[in-house]
Amino acid sequence: MIETLRTSGHRIILVLILLSVVALRVRLIDVPLERDEGEYAYMAQLLLQGIPPYTEAYSMKFPGIYFIYALIIMLLGQTHTAIRTALLLVNLLTIGLVYLIATHVGGRLVGLASALCFALMSMSYRVEGLWANAEHFVLPFFLSGLLLLVRETRRCSLWPLIGAGLLLSTATLVKQHGAILSGFGLLYALALVWKANNSARSRQFQKTAVLLCSFATPVLLMMVYLI
Repeated sequence: MIETLRTSGHRIILVLILLSVVALRVRLIDVPLERDEGEYAYMAQLLLQGIPPYTEAYSMKFPGIYFIYALIIMLLGQTHTAIRTALLLVNLLTIGLVYLIATHVGGRLVGLASALCFALMSMSYRVEGLWANAEHFVLPFFLSGLLLLVRETRRCSLWPLIGAGLLLSTATLVKQHGAILSGFGLLYALALVWKANNSARSRQFQKTAVLLCSFATPVLLMMVYLI
């Protein structure tokens, strides 16, 4: 009974954190687009017109963010408020993923503290948290892949590892900075191989190979598409 009350209390606090984020971000829902957002929206419009990336407009960034913006425009409309709404939803999702990972590693109290800290920092203008820049959209893919890794790497099924590889790779395709975060996830998997005993090392090495192959697949597919 006490444990149930504690669980409910933690969930209520998490909901309050999320509602506070909604209350703060809704006030900024009508803020005009800034430079990078305008670039992403323009490239997304070209994609929706059937024009491939880097043909009529060029950028140094990977193409994933343009496809995400195209999806936002297609679903929510070609307005700045649609992009702000998408940012709000992605931020809430990211906070939830931070909570799940931190809870898995350090318990519910650590999860709540991590969610609150991230919620506050992700809204800071010092990290450009008020604008729908690519970094916001890198995090859900990376954190989802990392969550699969920390939960599933010691189990027998390979499907979570395939999913983790695809998500980490997608995070890299959204923006190249995601490669640093994805590299952390791959290093985590390699660390498990190093720590495994001799009887389990072969199986863990096989899992890592599956992870690497699934990580490479979206990158190769994107290269083929661009060619």
